[in-house]
Amino acid sequence: MTEIFIDDEFETQLKEAFSTSPLNSPLMLKGRTRELERAVFGLATAGKATFVVGDRGVGKTSLAHTCATILSNGERRTIFELSCEKSQELYRVVREMSRALVNYDPLANPAQTSFSINLGGIATYDRKGDGSGAVPLPESINGALQILTSALERWRAKSGFETPVVIVDEFDRLEKDKELFGDFIKQVGDRAIPIRLIFCGVARELSELLGSHPSAPRHITTVALDRLGWDARMQIVADAA
Repeated sequence: MTEIFIDDEFETQLKEAFSTSPLNSPLMLKGRTRELERAVFGLATAGKATFVVGDRGVGKTSLAHTCATILSNGERRTIFELSCEKSQELYRVVREMSRALVNYDPLANPAQTSFSINLGGIATYDRKGDGSGAVPLPESINGALQILTSALERWRAKSGFETPVVIVDEFDRLEKDKELFGDFIKQVGDRAIPIRLIFCGVARELSELLGSHPSAPRHITTVALDRLGWDARMQIVADAA
């Protein structure tokens, strides 16, 4: 039987050229310049939100991560990521978002301080907190805004940064509180709360994720992704080669 092996140098180059993880560099994100600009400009003012919508596998999460990297000037310690599960609701999302901010560790390795939270169970982080991050579950929109604002104040005091970017992925899996999320986003924008929110969800348009809230859209930029065109696909192959 013929022995099969991969040269170490080739394997290293292969990993540099292709990635199965979400991209976070504009140089790697081919064919999405217009959409990336729209996402970034939509979040130029803190308190705004961007929704990235499209079919599965079109690169929504990669666009979100790249947008977050640009907004944070490459400072990974200002980027937080949540991953949603079914049967969760607004107040649980806000609590986990606030918990991540409260548990921020300013001494952590910058490459390891992006938080990943599974809303279906216990919040997990790349670095464990010290147990001081007990955050109550809000019971109203005003309560949610107060808890988030307090968490942001504590995060800024510990980190020295001003405005975090929070990516909420798999938003389409949430089955509750669609219009309540609209109220929350509207209030975050109206009060200019210093946070940038990026939501990713499988949908054709914003109304499938948020319902028909009358005021929320003025605080939201929607970025719709189609399948990547052939020119961009060929550019990926050419650059890798």
